[in-house]
Amino acid sequence: MSTTKPSSFSFELRPAVPEDSADIVAFLNAIGKESDFTTIDPSEGFWMTEEEESKIIRDIRDKKKRGAIILATVRKLKCFPYIVI
Repeated sequence: MSTTKPSSFSFELRPAVPEDSADIVAFLNAIGKESDFTTIDPSEGFWMTEEEESKIIRDIRDKKKRGAIILATVRKLKCFPYIVI
């Protein structure tokens, strides 16, 4: 008999919507400050504004541009069961 502890996180994949642009830009700015191994200059931040990011997302959604922006969100579960096999 073995006891398996399932992951305590839940993942969701979904297409970006224009309302996500502020969070996307903030996330990319944070990543740029954490590592020297990105093309984002920490002193200047991400090169795109929230409005520009929102327009790109709208253009992809409205099929004016080809592409996809997929967001992965992670949520920590409050509790989870143990599975006994």
